[in-house]
Amino acid sequence: MRLADDPRTSPATTAAGRRRLPRRSWPVAVVVLAVAMAVAAVVVSTVTVASAGPVTAIGTEVTSVPEFGERGSLVLLYHDGREVTYTFPLRNDGWLPVTVTDVALTAPEERPLLVPTGLGLDGPDGATAPFLPFRLGPGETRTVVIEGLLDNCEYHTERAVHLVGHHVVHLRAGGVATTRSVALDDEVVVRSPTIRRCPDRVMDRSAFTR
Repeated sequence: MRLADDPRTSPATTAAGRRRLPRRSWPVAVVVLAVAMAVAAVVVSTVTVASAGPVTAIGTEVTSVPEFGERGSLVLLYHDGREVTYTFPLRNDGWLPVTVTDVALTAPEERPLLVPTGLGLDGPDGATAPFLPFRLGPGETRTVVIEGLLDNCEYHTERAVHLVGHHVVHLRAGGVATTRSVALDDEVVVRSPTIRRCPDRVMDRSAFTR
């Protein structure tokens, strides 16, 4: 056998004996990758979810104030240590089915008056079911349940206000992961109570960081 015919010395063979990808295949691979990225971008751009109706809340006294805030508000009366729940409907307004994989429970401040503690979904007979990834077809709606705790009033003055105006929703559509910030139809509002209704607050404002 001639040396040039020896596969161990062929230019198309690596030192480890594995074949290199022919050079003419690289442009094809680049085109395929570019098309896949373009398709993924189109898929992501069509994903639209929204809060499809009013927010509801239980666990404390609740007052609807349509004129407060940009979209109206649902005001929760602060009772120290009280567990509360609010819900909002999530609707798929796009033309592709989506899978909701998570809803972020982030507090905008270090010691919020409303501390998020759990996430659930509407279940049968009005009970709250544990949160699991769920599918929403075009136009379909599912109610998301947010559990929380009224706390930390001692770190705030009686003029403080805690607002929850949106939630970040994590989704998958066509195998592509993305997120959307969903504005609630009503802002959830908790006003800091007076000193009489905040057992750990003291008159000396230097006692706590507030």
